[in-house]
This record gives sequence, structure tokens and C-alpha cells, in this order.
Amino acid sequence: MRRLLRADIHSLFLDKVFIALAVFSFVLGLTLPVLGLVNEIRYNEYKEFEDYFFFFLPVFSLMISSYVSIFVGKSFDWGTVKNKITVGHSRRDIYLSFLIVSMVGTLVFIALFLIPYSVFGSLVYEDMSISFKALVLVLISAVLVLLSVTAISVALMETIGSRVISMIVSLFVVFALLLIGNYAEELLNEPEIISNSMIMVDGAFQFADSYPNPRFLAENKRWIYEALRDATLGGQMSQIMNMECNWIRVSLYSVFSSILATLVGCIIFSRKD
Repeated sequence: MRRLLRADIHSLFLDKVFIALAVFSFVLGLTLPVLGLVNEIRYNEYKEFEDYFFFFLPVFSLMISSYVSIFVGKSFDWGTVKNKITVGHSRRDIYLSFLIVSMVGTLVFIALFLIPYSVFGSLVYEDMSISFKALVLVLISAVLVLLSVTAISVALMETIGSRVISMIVSLFVVFALLLIGNYAEELLNEPEIISNSMIMVDGAFQFADSYPNPRFLAENKRWIYEALRDATLGGQMSQIMNMECNWIRVSLYSVFSSILATLVGCIIFSRKD
């Protein structure tokens, strides 16, 4: 296992796509405070430090799902995985090595974004409106969310075994999880009563009477959509970026997703020809 990890880590840090995305992560973290400074000078628009702190979350979720397919898929296409099996490495160790190294890559991307953002953002943006402890707890949730995306992407790649197909499927899954979570979040935010709506009467607009919202979720349904929101990418991102995150619940769902994806992926990969 140690030899596999050393080899895969070495391959990761020499990979040109990884290096390019690492540079992109750093530049992104540096660009946001610069844009904040420009807006402050031009438009007197002041932002607080945490406003763009989690900007990396939607960007990296798509980037990681694509990158995992490229990095892990390269070993399949070049026959490296077959060679590892031939020399006696177990499929479980091969799977876990790819998973661990891919998660290391994810953590590197996050760190390279946060370092320049934190340094320059603290000079440009207004002070935080939340406590440092609250920011750190939500950050833990965000990191676990991206690690769950990594685990799902690795499972899909090692199950499918093709870079192109797995990238398409991974992106489709990420988009689906985004849409489901956002839809659940939208329904949960629907008001019980609709008021101040406008109707046209005799060619003139008038305020209509208040009426019950048909999209409002009853108590016996709300828990289902709350679970969907907390367990899927779209709902998790919405909560984190709006700083309205139940960090314990989101973190637990992310850890569960990572474990489930790893177990299923490892079992399927172990039984592949």
C-alpha cells in the first residue's frame, strides 16, 4: 500500500493537468480580492470577508469531478492498473490508493485557493460579520462536501474504467445533485401564504387577496425535502454559501456519501475482470 501511495503521489504532483488546476486555484483565490478592491474603488461597493470565501465550492465540484476522471483514467488507459495487479497489488489497495491521492489533490486545490484569498482578502474586505469559529465549522463542512464529490468521482471512474465516459457520467451526476438540492431548497423556502401579488382588472393592475401557496410543503413532507437538501450537492452548497449551514448535519451526510461511494466502488472494482 505504501509503495502504491508513493507512486501515485509522485504521479499526481508531476501531472500537467494537476499543476495547471493548482495554478488556477491559486489565481482564483488571488483574483477575488483584487476584484473586490476594484469594485471598492470604482463603485464604493464594500464586501465582507466571508462573502466570497466559499466561491471555490461550486467551481471545484465541477473541476474535481472532471480531474479525477483524467488522473485516475490515465492509469486505466495506459495499462498501469493491470501492471499493478500483475505484480501482486490487491484491487482494494489500488482503489484506496487512488482515492487517498485524489483526496490529497482536492485538499491541495482548496488550500491553494484559501491561502491567497485569506491573506489579501483580509486586507481588502470588511471584517467578518460572523465569528471565526462559525467560519471554520462551515469550512469543515465545505471540505467534506468536496471530499464526498471526490469519492463519488473515484467510484464512478474505477467502476466504468474509461476517462471520457466517466467524466461525462461524473459531470451528469454532479449536475443532477446540484439540481435536486436546489429544487428542494426552493420548495423549503416557499411561503405558506402568497400576498402582494398583482392582477389586472379592467385594464389596471390591482393587489390580489392573499391566498394559500400550493407549493408550500406540509409538515409531513418537509422532512423529506430537508433530507434531500442536506444530502445533495445543490442544497449543501446553498446552505454553505449563504452561511446558513447546519454544519453537523451536512458534514455527516457528506461523510456517509463518501463511505457509501467507497464501499460500492471498491466492491465493484474488486469483482471486475
